[in-house]
Amino acid sequence: MSRFGVLGAAALIVALLGGGGQAADMAGAPFGGQQEMTLPQSEFGTGWYLRGSVGYAKDQTPQLSADVAAGLRNFGVNGELGVGYQINNWFRMDATVGFKKAVNINQVGAIVTCPYALTGLSDPAGVQLGYLWDPARETCAPNQAAKLSQTNYMVNGYVDLGSWSGVTPYIGAGVGLASLRSQTKLNYLKTSDGSVYQADLTPIGTFPHLWLDSFGRLINPQPGVAFAKQNWSRLVSKTTSNFAFAFMGGVAINVADHTKLDIGYRYLSSGNYTSLPSPITGNATTSRITSQEVKVGLRYQID
Repeated sequence: MSRFGVLGAAALIVALLGGGGQAADMAGAPFGGQQEMTLPQSEFGTGWYLRGSVGYAKDQTPQLSADVAAGLRNFGVNGELGVGYQINNWFRMDATVGFKKAVNINQVGAIVTCPYALTGLSDPAGVQLGYLWDPARETCAPNQAAKLSQTNYMVNGYVDLGSWSGVTPYIGAGVGLASLRSQTKLNYLKTSDGSVYQADLTPIGTFPHLWLDSFGRLINPQPGVAFAKQNWSRLVSKTTSNFAFAFMGGVAINVADHTKLDIGYRYLSSGNYTSLPSPITGNATTSRITSQEVKVGLRYQID
């Protein structure tokens, strides 16, 4: 090999060795101390939002006393606070606490029979038959003064139906607990003089303990009024917790960074309520509590 050939081969070997060393350095770089692997960081609060709303509702209030007509439709204001999470572009969930303004339910019920005293009835032969039940002259009017308030604890799910120019319609449903609190003052007033009904119906003779009409015929079914002292006035406080469910629909409108205006409708069923029983029949009435609401509120995206 010529002199120039030997020099060229030596230069080629040096170049290969140098390149190999550089390649080795590049291959080993991930394991060196000068480079670090960075993991994705999850930001606290991503997807979380706060919400609040006020609304105007038409409520079907329950029947609180069996002898007073069914509850009235009431129009009132309510409010709601909650926290939620946007799972993806289509679905979100939130938990809310809702408050309804206490409603006063003052009503006068239909006239009922209330024996003022015991009047014994006998047949022409003098046989004792029982006591007079007189719906023509011995009557009372039930007067009810009540207050009803309600708090709802709900978990809700919503489907967002796409967005157009910052407007997002949605539908949803929720389940939870409705806490109903009532205070009912009930007086039976005598139609003869307007006084509160109180009577001593304790038998002092030997007449059978039966209620009869003015012709001496047996009342059927027998009234549930006992032959004893009577005081039908009551003041009762009661709390009822029921399963509740709701259906919602509305639109969310972008109004600022991270902030949406929420306008919606909700149908809420707050379960059943059982009234005070009638002192005459002993029967109580169960009615369902429902509400139709229009709400306006804000949703603030935390992140």
